[in-house]
Amino acid sequence: MLLTLVLLLASAPQTDVKAAPEKSKAPAVEAAKDSKPEAAPVPAPEEVSYLPGQLTPVALARAGDTPASKSNDAQPDPAPAIPFAPAIRGPIEIPSPAQRRTWYALTIVSSGAATFDAWTTRRAITQGYGREMNPTLRPFAGNAGLYAVIQASPLLMDYVGRRMMTSRYRLVRKMWWLPQSAGTAVSVVSGAHNLAIAP
Repeated sequence: MLLTLVLLLASAPQTDVKAAPEKSKAPAVEAAKDSKPEAAPVPAPEEVSYLPGQLTPVALARAGDTPASKSNDAQPDPAPAIPFAPAIRGPIEIPSPAQRRTWYALTIVSSGAATFDAWTTRRAITQGYGREMNPTLRPFAGNAGLYAVIQASPLLMDYVGRRMMTSRYRLVRKMWWLPQSAGTAVSVVSGAHNLAIAP
């Protein structure tokens, strides 16, 4: 956030041009003092600003200037407008009450299927006729932590399904139920496999 603020402030247009540093002017001023008793006053730098819709700086009028004293050649042509993406790309699709009920039902079923898979896996491991094949779940296979860890996949699939339900793309919105259903199917098949290998 701090980086964003710094970039925002660094890209703000400057309203005036600063004069050169004093160190670079010092030799010229000393040389002028040596050659002439009174040096001519240094003209003030011209102030510039960015006008709305333009990318090039435009000189600002000073109090003593009149429009007749400035030539029209000093004013650059305005730059073309820069196309930009709209801030809002369209209405966000709001899920219907039936879709929400189905999403909640799939959430409960997928968590239940994952719990069933965890129970059958733990049962197979403790009775000695099976082992955990998933390397990410292997450290938790022998204890009750397996029940909590195995819920990560259904939660991720629930989140993906919810995001798909409110997507901008029509095809994605129509397939929002697929991640939850696939996760549920994998958990049920894994649990059934664990029961099938039991003696």
